[in-house]
Amino acid sequence: MCIADLSSMVYKWAFTISENHDLFVDEPKMSYAHTRPRNVYKITVVFWFMVKRKGSRQRKTRYKLQRHFRQRGKIPLSQYFQQLQTGDSVALVLNSAVLHGYFFPRFHGMTGVVCGKRGKCYEVQITDGGKEKSLFVHPIHLKKQ
Repeated sequence: MCIADLSSMVYKWAFTISENHDLFVDEPKMSYAHTRPRNVYKITVVFWFMVKRKGSRQRKTRYKLQRHFRQRGKIPLSQYFQQLQTGDSVALVLNSAVLHGYFFPRFHGMTGVVCGKRGKCYEVQITDGGKEKSLFVHPIHLKKQ
């Protein structure tokens, strides 16, 4: 079903409601159950449908997730088990070999501040478009600055 079909359905539905003067009237209407007048007005309803995302979160990351040819191979254990303190400034750099504690690729290259630890991952506060966001990231994806 395309958007044009949905918009025509909404328009027809709203038009039929406005034609029915018994249910929706611009003036106050007397209610039979109560002695006081009850205000009933025209109601216009418009439905907005959210767009469904195509693909997974790794979509459109062909070059973003590529590693340099000298960095391929075994994962350095010192980077995997690195210790960070609260208040440390870190860069978010994706390591595509490890999917544990992976963040959304949009945040790749951003800088944040470590706020705490949950399990093996660290809580990192970043600013995305003037909005504070909190990410839980594994230390393999963090580079201390």
